[in-house]
Amino acid sequence: VLFRSRVILYHVGLLRCLEHLGHWQTVLTHVQGVLADPMKTVSATATESGFSSRVKEIRDSTTRSLSVYAVESAWRLGQWDTLADWLQKPNVGSAFEVGVGRLIDSMRRQNEEEFNSQLTRLKLKLMDPLSAASMESYQRAYPLITSLHMLRELEEG
Repeated sequence: VLFRSRVILYHVGLLRCLEHLGHWQTVLTHVQGVLADPMKTVSATATESGFSSRVKEIRDSTTRSLSVYAVESAWRLGQWDTLADWLQKPNVGSAFEVGVGRLIDSMRRQNEEEFNSQLTRLKLKLMDPLSAASMESYQRAYPLITSLHMLRELEEG
């Protein structure tokens, strides 16, 4: 399990580097490749040794950890069908980037009720960390303010 956690961290580190470089297509391709066989790095003996329930848990955790990057890449690249496909998958998670993906998808489908509901949910999700961060420093609050600004732009659009 510790080995598996480290492998996920290596993938996340690579994905963050690719994000910072703006290589969104590479991020998307990498996540699709890893999740095509998420158990590749877990030894075959894990299922033979009676760890089959743990295998499903590891698979779900891997999907949740990495799919956030695929969702964000899809909406940044404007690949709307790919975005919709990722949002329909189980265990996609509830990170801010996934929420923005859901927001954009509901806007594309012209579902105003879902859009407003998701927008409110995302704003509320940012408010608690923002109030805590604003007490410390502007530098700590800046990423949250930027996220709120992004939501405002989508709301006006």
